[in-house]
Amino acid sequence: MQKQSSNLRNRLRALWLWWSFSALLMLSLWALSLHERAQILRSNRQIALQANLRELESRFAALDDLPRVLLSSLQQQPERLAELQNRALPFASLQKNSPAWAVQMAQERQEGEELVVLRPLPPGYELKSIPLETPPLYLAYCLRRQQDWYICELDLDYLFRKWLPEHLKRFELSGLRWELSERAGLSTLLAGAQPPFPQYLEVHLEDRMLLQENLAMHLTGLIAILLVLGSSAASIRLAARGIAKELEFTEARGRFMNMASHELRTPIATIKMYADILQHASQPDKLEQYHRVIGRQADRLHHLVENLLEAGALERGQRTFHLQELNLNELVEEAVAHAEGSPVQLELASDLPHVQADRTATLQVLANLIHNGQRYAQQLQIRTQPNQIIVSDRGPGIRDKKRVFEPYQRDSQEKGFGLGLSVVRSFMQGQGGRVELDDNPGGGSRFTLTFA
Repeated sequence: MQKQSSNLRNRLRALWLWWSFSALLMLSLWALSLHERAQILRSNRQIALQANLRELESRFAALDDLPRVLLSSLQQQPERLAELQNRALPFASLQKNSPAWAVQMAQERQEGEELVVLRPLPPGYELKSIPLETPPLYLAYCLRRQQDWYICELDLDYLFRKWLPEHLKRFELSGLRWELSERAGLSTLLAGAQPPFPQYLEVHLEDRMLLQENLAMHLTGLIAILLVLGSSAASIRLAARGIAKELEFTEARGRFMNMASHELRTPIATIKMYADILQHASQPDKLEQYHRVIGRQADRLHHLVENLLEAGALERGQRTFHLQELNLNELVEEAVAHAEGSPVQLELASDLPHVQADRTATLQVLANLIHNGQRYAQQLQIRTQPNQIIVSDRGPGIRDKKRVFEPYQRDSQEKGFGLGLSVVRSFMQGQGGRVELDDNPGGGSRFTLTFA
């Protein structure tokens, strides 16, 4: 039996080791897949970003050429001013002798070149005066033709506050963040010889958004893994409970075999001993006493065998119940009349309604409760009330009230097979009733039989 118990425990440990290994393997594979996918996504996003930045750079180069192209066309064909003004929108404005600050600055800074580029210089580098109406940020291209100045001024507010953010949105890259790289601000950018475009633009892709996207893509796989692990863990737990139940049942059956050999041997040995005495009886006055001892031991043996037979029939599902209308008081009186041992105190209610019950099963239930009460208690009482029989005693009580109704389970203070109360519960449930066990006020136990 110990070898069988050890094998069952080893099987349970093997199941949990298998589950732990499977969980570690599946989660490791999922994490590896998550990492590999993140690397692929990061690489693809960088490739897409560089392609979009190259396109943006070409657009900025076209914007830098736009004022020169417009002013060159205007120098050759000044009558096209209105047409070229429409072509400049919305990125630039093309005007004649306006704005005044640009005309004034162009006149002061012209050094023989027809095209003058006006851009702000950092503080300390501006050598000539600046008109008061000059905006803080500007990039203007000025062309002189005879006595007139044609000014093409880029709309920086439109470029950097509207067009550029909208164009970056077209990249369709989540987590995209951009900023101008120069600490001195846009005025420093405009002071450079090159246009303030892509080389001054810093674009970042946040990994947090990448992680969120990657997790979202792998969420279904993770949920599937967790469901598989959870279901397998639940199955193992159920198997563990079954194994524990099997172990408990095996150990209980082992105890039962030991108890059965003892419990059956005792009355049989007593009967054999007194039978031998009767064969050589030399004291006729003690014959009646010997017969009573043999009768009590035979009744005890009969009670044990009946419980064994009934428990076996219940386990095999062969016990059937035949319900009929019965009077509880009559059942109690009949059960007490067949009981031997200490007297039973009865409190039978009058005018009780009949109940639907199996006569044989109910008598067996009462016999088991009376037998236990007389065996372990000094005082036993049975009382009836509508649909109920209450059996109470003044014995030591029962500690484990849940397991005592299981087959082959006994309270630590009891002797016997551990089948009597199991038969009581099964017989009551088979009739559609129930049995409840409580502590009796003042000490002992109280069994309440409730019939349908």
